[in-house]
Amino acid sequence: MRYDKGNRFFNPAVALKSDSDHTAGSEYRYDNGGIELSDSMHLSDKMDLSIVLNQSSAKYSDRSSGERRDGLFSFEVSGSRKLAPKWTLLGSGQVVKNTSNFPESFAYDRFALSAGVSYAL
Repeated sequence: MRYDKGNRFFNPAVALKSDSDHTAGSEYRYDNGGIELSDSMHLSDKMDLSIVLNQSSAKYSDRSSGERRDGLFSFEVSGSRKLAPKWTLLGSGQVVKNTSNFPESFAYDRFALSAGVSYAL
């Protein structure tokens, strides 16, 4: 079964990412690169589901206390369900793991849930 939005279950995307922040001070100046894989699924005319995997690494090379390297991995599932012509129910869950060569200060794990509704004008 195909929808005009694309394939029902397989609509993959790949993104290569790069960013940097060259602050006036050197402590938080970094260069970052990563990859993101995602898939959008159209479960029905009223329900969509999206899965995103993200991996990136950041290098803070100008720190006075030594070079810092962080790695970040995240996994997110989000969905939407159309309730009425202008109302949609939204929800998502995300798991993040950040590693660092300074683990006592910068390594962390995070789990987040969110829910809401949207109204289209």
